[in-house]
This record gives sequence, C-alpha cells and structure tokens, in this order.
Amino acid sequence: MNQSKHIKEELVDKIIAAAYGDAGILDKIIVGFQAVRNPEVKKLLKDYKETADAVHLLSQAECPDALVKATGDRIKYQSKYEKKKSPVSFLRRPVFKFAAAALVIGVVSFLLIQKPKHEVKYSKAEAELAEKQVKESLAIVGKVLRKTQYKVTDEVLGGQVSPPIKKSINLINDLFKGG
Repeated sequence: MNQSKHIKEELVDKIIAAAYGDAGILDKIIVGFQAVRNPEVKKLLKDYKETADAVHLLSQAECPDALVKATGDRIKYQSKYEKKKSPVSFLRRPVFKFAAAALVIGVVSFLLIQKPKHEVKYSKAEAELAEKQVKESLAIVGKVLRKTQYKVTDEVLGGQVSPPIKKSINLINDLFKGG
C-alpha cells in the first residue's frame, strides 16, 4: 500500500518496520535519514509510530477471543497459549543452546590441546643429501648476487648514473663561483 506517490513502496515497508520496532539497524538509519530529508516520510513515520504505540498498548484481554481465534485460523497462526509441544522443542531453550556451545568449544579445545605428535626421522644419508643441496643452492645465489653487485656498481652507477650527477654538480659549482 503506497501512502504517497513520491514514496516508494519499499521505503514505506521500512518505515512501517521501523515504527513497530521490527526494523534492522541499517533500515532504521535509512528511515531516519529519509525522515530528516523528506517531510512526507517524517509525517508517515510519525503516523505509523502513533499507530504502533496504540497497538502495543492493546492487551489480549481487550481484543475479543472470537476475533483472535478467527484471525488466527485465517492466517494459520497458533497463539503462544495454544502451541503444541514438539518432540524437539527443548532444543529452543537457552540452556540447551548454551550447553551445545560449551560442548563444541570443549571438543575443539581438546582437539587443539591433544594434537598428535608426529616425529619425522631422517636417515643420515638423507640429511647429508639435503645439506649438499642447500650448499649448492646457496652457492648459486651467491654467484647471482656477486654478478648483480658488479653490474650495479660498475656498469649502472659508474657508467650511466655517475657522469650526469657529476656534470650537474660541476654546473652548480660553476654557478656559485660565478654568481
């Protein structure tokens, strides 16, 4: 049901939910900003809040039982007084939820504390082979680093970077001496 031609139905639904206290925090923020920016939204929110307050003040005693039953039958609703206990209704109790959470935390903690200890044993030949491979790998890395150092210091810095820097420093010195 669209209250105004300027307000979208989705926003009206959020306004109703906010007025009745059923909206999530994000929807409440959206409705609040819209109410500040749009006077029609503000008025609609105020109207729904007044209606919600009046509805919340109604007690079940003020509403005729026949009407409650007819409405419940129509929407296939069971009142909290007529609920039938299901075999698993105890699962909804907070005590059971707490116990289940404690059990899960206990099992996870036990498994983390009691990690199986696997010791890997290597033979002397495997250890010597691994040591030889490490030494060869480090020798290759050392050669690459020496070549890189030579290229950087002699070719790049000495041949390409140093002459232009030297030239510009000499030019600045000449300017200071002459000026």
